Amino acid sequence: MVLDLNKEWINNVQTYRKCPHCQKGQLDTRVKRSFLVKYVFFWMDVKRYECNTCGKKSYIKREA
Repeated sequence: MVLDLNKEWINNVQTYRKCPHCQKGQLDTRVKRSFLVKYVFFWMDVKRYECNTCGKKSYIKREA
């Protein structure tokens, strides 16, 4: 049995974007997109997030 001692994935720290409305909270909660965005503008690579401080929802373009 071979043990893999390379455990970099355990210490991976997730980074979140700051809220564009309150500038304090983080956009860490995904929210369902509207019908229009999901099925008509499917080619736009955007995700919808909710701020954990103010509760506002924002569309954020996915980074490459």
